[in-house]
Amino acid sequence: YRLYQKAVWTASELISFAAEKGQKSKIDRQSEIKVDAVDFSHFLTENFALDDFVYVKFTVEGVEIPILEKMIEDGSLALVDHLEIEWNDALS
Repeated sequence: YRLYQKAVWTASELISFAAEKGQKSKIDRQSEIKVDAVDFSHFLTENFALDDFVYVKFTVEGVEIPILEKMIEDGSLALVDHLEIEWNDALS
């Protein structure tokens, strides 16, 4: 297996991330902590094919919907055979 120390997001960029004591870690534009993020759709399409078995477990603290919307729009969701989501988004 491989370990990637990156946040999952809709673009590969440096993002603000909150990980203050007593709070859940999450993408937070107000935070001064910066972390590398990976475009999850792009990651899937670059690393997997339709005949691969892909199991995704999302625990992404409040950004489930934007990531899934992008996966639907660009078709990368078709690569996922099993999707398990821990919903944290207030819109869900």
